[in-house]
Amino acid sequence: MRFIDRKSIQTPASLLDPTSKVARERQRAEQHYQKTPVPKKSFPFAAYKCKDIVAALTALFSGKCAYCESKAGATQPFDVEHYRPKGAVAEDPNHRGYWWLALDWENLLPSCSDCNRERYQYLIEVPASGPPFVASKTRLAGKESAFPIRGKVRANKPGDDLALEDPLLLDPTRHQPEDHLQWKIDYPESPVVVARSTGGEPSPHGTVSVKVYGLNRQKLVEERRDLLRTLQFEYELLRVIFGQVTMMPAGPLREASLRRAREMLDQFRQHGDPTKRYSAVAAVFVKQVDDLLREEFTEALASVTVASTGT
Repeated sequence: MRFIDRKSIQTPASLLDPTSKVARERQRAEQHYQKTPVPKKSFPFAAYKCKDIVAALTALFSGKCAYCESKAGATQPFDVEHYRPKGAVAEDPNHRGYWWLALDWENLLPSCSDCNRERYQYLIEVPASGPPFVASKTRLAGKESAFPIRGKVRANKPGDDLALEDPLLLDPTRHQPEDHLQWKIDYPESPVVVARSTGGEPSPHGTVSVKVYGLNRQKLVEERRDLLRTLQFEYELLRVIFGQVTMMPAGPLREASLRRAREMLDQFRQHGDPTKRYSAVAAVFVKQVDDLLREEFTEALASVTVASTGT
C-alpha cells in the first residue's frame, strides 16, 4: 500500500454534474432513506460504476488495487470499492451503511476482489521469530462491509462528524501507510507486511488493516515472492557488471560500460516507482540493494543519483 494524492486527479464529471445519472440516483437514494419507516432493503446503488469514475480510479492508482497493489487483470477488472461501506456495517448490525457517501469521490477506491470481498483464504502466519508459514486452516479475509473504528461515535446520517470515528482501516488517500505498516523481507520466500511498532506497540491501524484486507494472503505473498526473485536476479547481474567495469582500465570503453551499468541500475530502481505493482515491498528491496552496491562499488557509483522510491 502506497500513499496516493487524490488531488492529482480531477473529480469525475459525472459526480459533479447536477443532471447526470449519478445526481439522479443520489436523489432517489435520499428519497429512499427519508421514508418512514426506512425500508429494510438497502438502496441498490449502481451509478458509482460509471465509466468516467472507473477511468479516474484507474488513472489515480495506475491500474492497481488501492490496498494490495495488485494490477487489475484483463479478465478480472477491479471493483469500485466503498471505503465506508454503503449498505451495511459488519460491526454494527443496526447501521444502514454510509449510504450518503455511496456516490462521494472521497469514498471510492479501486480494489481487487480478494481485498474487497470476504471469503476464506489461506493466510501467512508471522511468528515472533523464525520464517513465516502458511496457516493450516483457511480464515475469512476481505473487507466486504467491515469498517471498525477506534472512536466511540459512529456516523449514522448525513451531517454527522466523520472525524469522530477514527477508522482503523487504512485508506491510502487519507493515511500515510508507511506510518502504520512495515515489510519483513528477511525471508524472501515469504515477504509479508506487518504493523509498524512505535515504542514497542504495534499500530492498531496497521494490525487491523493487514487482517481485514488479508494483505498476507498466500497467493498474494507468492506474487510478491516471485517479484523479489526477479529483483534478486537483477541485483546479482548488476554486481557482476559493476564488478567487471571496475576491473577495466581507464578509457572510453570503461566509460561507456559504466554508463550502461548506471542505466541498468536506474531501470532496476524503477521497480520501486509507485506506479509499479507491489512497489511498496519492491522499494524496500531496491533501497537495500542500493546501499549494498554503493558500499561495494563506491567509486563506480559515486556520481549516480539515488532514486527516490520510498520505504
